[in-house]
Amino acid sequence: MFTFSRLYGTYHIHRHEKKIEFFDQVTWYVSSVVDSLIVDLGRSYMLQGQFTLYGQPIHIEETIVKALDITAKRAYPIRMLSPLTIYSTYENRYGDKRTHFFSPSDLVFSDMVEKNFCNKFEAYFQAQPTERVTIKPIKVTEKDKVITAFKGFRINAWNGIYEIQAPSAYLKFMYDVGVGAKNSQGFGMFEIME
Repeated sequence: MFTFSRLYGTYHIHRHEKKIEFFDQVTWYVSSVVDSLIVDLGRSYMLQGQFTLYGQPIHIEETIVKALDITAKRAYPIRMLSPLTIYSTYENRYGDKRTHFFSPSDLVFSDMVEKNFCNKFEAYFQAQPTERVTIKPIKVTEKDKVITAFKGFRINAWNGIYEIQAPSAYLKFMYDVGVGAKNSQGFGMFEIME
């Protein structure tokens, strides 16, 4: 149970070559409910000092482990660091499997995100959550829509700013594992806005 962000830094997109060129420093965030995973990952990168990403050498300048420090309240504004995706898979009348990705404007969007949260919560804690979780878009436009191909599968996801209503312990869990689906594939990481 982990998630990670997109790469952040100054970049230029070369559309014809389908490449992104980063200049200077790049920042990457990783979170997990399993603390030892983060510690081992940070230690491994620091001991290596350098690794290769798509044939490009990356020099590690620093790793920082940050604990989430939040004030207990009922609603938290969040900004997506990697896009949020939520979907349902079904079989059509011809027996073909279809996947429907939900938009933040869909009426069931919050319910689907909550259902996903409950599944992860139950898998990790072996207990059902006792309180509700809701999410609503605050500042999400068509420009925030991200369509990504992963292993030949097309994924619709959304960046933007949302509000999560949940107990602080639930928010901490979502912060660690990601919100929505496909977290370990780089979806659903967020930061809490102050």
